[in-house]
Amino acid sequence: MLILDYFSSIPTSVSHYTTSQSWSSSILRNVALVAVGAGGAGGVGSQSFGGGGGGVSIRILQVVPGETYNFNIGGGGAGGTSSAGANGGNTTITGGSLNSTVFGGGGIGGNIVEIGPNGGGASGGNYNIDGGAAAAAGVGQQTSGGPAGGPNASVSQTSLILSTFTTSSSLVRSNGKVLCGYGAGTGANGGNFGGGGGASSTTSGSGSGGVVAVFFF
Repeated sequence: MLILDYFSSIPTSVSHYTTSQSWSSSILRNVALVAVGAGGAGGVGSQSFGGGGGGVSIRILQVVPGETYNFNIGGGGAGGTSSAGANGGNTTITGGSLNSTVFGGGGIGGNIVEIGPNGGGASGGNYNIDGGAAAAAGVGQQTSGGPAGGPNASVSQTSLILSTFTTSSSLVRSNGKVLCGYGAGTGANGGNFGGGGGASSTTSGSGSGGVVAVFFF
């Protein structure tokens, strides 16, 4: 389902936050708070798989002047020459009128043995979308990372994988920026925000860092 279906109207503007900080609104506003977890790094080896994409959680609410929300932004998993890729960090939103933590989980780093789905989880929103998982590689193969907000990779995919959120969704086109990152191909870094890094036989790609976006209506 496209994010346009989630909103009763197209957002008027959007702000992106890539460093941890506190945020508040100066006026009464209807907003959507979006937490995107960071992507995991790809694994290294002759049959390694990519890093998982970050989870995406979307919370729609009315913010009141003076309420403070705390944004904690997850860092992307660093690529390198280790067989096990580094995990991406979690992105969370707390405080204000929230009665739960808005959580976009970081993707798990790739490995040379299958560990199961490695996309980050998501919770606390009106809509929660797990990050895309990388496929376990076959002999002599290195697979792509998973994108933020799905879908999962297939074993045949060795190039970039686009997120569930495409250019036809308002989550992407607001402010002219693509919010949810793609899963990168062999050895490349994850795209945009939350994309998983690609695997390689020598040096893996890093996962992309997380982000919090505030959509205003």
